[in-house]
Amino acid sequence: MRNAQLQVEIQHQQVRMARSGFMPQLTLFGLFQYGNNQFNVGTGARSVTSAANPFSGLSGNFTGGAQLTMNFFDTLNTYTATGDAHYLEEIDKQEVRRFERLVDADVRAAHAVLLKLYARRAPLTAARDMARDNLTIVEGRYKNGDALIIEYLDAQIDLANAELNLADVTAQLQLQWYELQAALGYTVGVEHG
Repeated sequence: MRNAQLQVEIQHQQVRMARSGFMPQLTLFGLFQYGNNQFNVGTGARSVTSAANPFSGLSGNFTGGAQLTMNFFDTLNTYTATGDAHYLEEIDKQEVRRFERLVDADVRAAHAVLLKLYARRAPLTAARDMARDNLTIVEGRYKNGDALIIEYLDAQIDLANAELNLADVTAQLQLQWYELQAALGYTVGVEHG
């Protein structure tokens, strides 16, 4: 999203640049020369000296001025360039909106999955606690001789399966939290206060 927002800013500056063709342009110039073979700005020629001594006939010259330019006959090109730049700016703005909606959809989907996983985790925690209680009861019955070893092993397997399911959902929750952080634009695995 940040990249798309920067593209909008860039295109906004492109609009300003295209619009600058409507404005008059002022150019300032200056030329300072010192020597014996000077350039004449008005005629565009150099003065030639036939002196054998290169240091004879030294003189200085300073030329300065300003030029104001206004292009009246190219305003249609400037108008169309400005319109095209505005069009591209609007495209970039819509692209920002599209990215915002994509991020919003990703965040909402990650949040919904988190809620679903939390809803699955509560019954699994209760099932694990119940399997632990059953194992304690069957273990007591086994020690008294009222239960078979198979019942005792089945209770241990039930507890192991309940803990496995709970661990699986907990791992999915952690992964989903990372996905939510990534969707929000945070660096994954770094604490954000």
